[in-house]
Amino acid sequence: MNKHIVQLIRERFYLLVRFCGPQSAGEVEIEGMRGTVYLGELSIWLWPAKSSHNEVLSDEQLGDLVSPHLLVRNLLLSAQTSMQCLSCHLDRIEAGRRRHRVTTALLPRRSRCNGGRWDGSGTNTRSTGGRDSTMNRTL
Repeated sequence: MNKHIVQLIRERFYLLVRFCGPQSAGEVEIEGMRGTVYLGELSIWLWPAKSSHNEVLSDEQLGDLVSPHLLVRNLLLSAQTSMQCLSCHLDRIEAGRRRHRVTTALLPRRSRCNGGRWDGSGTNTRSTGGRDSTMNRTL
């Protein structure tokens, strides 16, 4: 019975794992070894502790070790942590954009991008196809 529930949990959380990376499903003990089980990006249960299970657990093995309620709770807590981390990254990106806007707004008008390329000297490179006119001279 737990095998089918664990399989359903794995299938439901798989899209989140593809977006956020492996999620912690809690700790289990197998053959006297304790370790954290992760739902991996290949939709498999990863158990990195050294044992005879080759670092992968089946739905049936995990269902015998952990209650589905605890499994869902741990995956939700892990997902919450991942989402908070993503939110922090977005905040940093937005702060960088605001900082960039302020920096470029403080530059003198002639040092901004003039449509051809970024040119601090104020040279109009639009008419020369993005090249400085001194490069077109023949010697």
